[in-house]
Amino acid sequence: MYESIFTFACTYAHSANLIETHGEETDKVAFLFPATVCQAFAIELFLKFFIVVDHPAICCKDDLKDHDISFQKLGHSCSKMWDAVPAHHQAEVVKHYKERSGASISEKQFRERLLEIDDNPFVKWRYVHEENGFSFLRQDQLKLVTNALGYAAQSRMNQIRQAS
Repeated sequence: MYESIFTFACTYAHSANLIETHGEETDKVAFLFPATVCQAFAIELFLKFFIVVDHPAICCKDDLKDHDISFQKLGHSCSKMWDAVPAHHQAEVVKHYKERSGASISEKQFRERLLEIDDNPFVKWRYVHEENGFSFLRQDQLKLVTNALGYAAQSRMNQIRQAS
């Protein structure tokens, strides 16, 4: 399961970049919304990847129960998912965040960065047309978080492949 989640997370992250680039090239700011939705979904998927990657026996949804993992309980809450990520993976994500941002943060502060984006950014931004008023999203923070998760996930996949 972790391989599928990793592949989809990377695909959504790359899709976000392509959509954003297209928006810039066509000078249409509206492309920022689908790019944001793709990045927010990539964040969720990367978090889920870190929750299951240490359990290669998990191949499908039914196998999650054997490891006391419930994605349904976690919902779309990035903070709940982050709290479910094992500490050694959190440390790796934070290491990649530090490398890309130059900021010295802790695992707890990374969780705060997730909350700064929004605890449910995928839900919020996919239904942005239903929002009352205006919302602002720090694109720079969204990209830093997505990249930290993505590079840490890639690093973990490289370790798994080298061990095989």
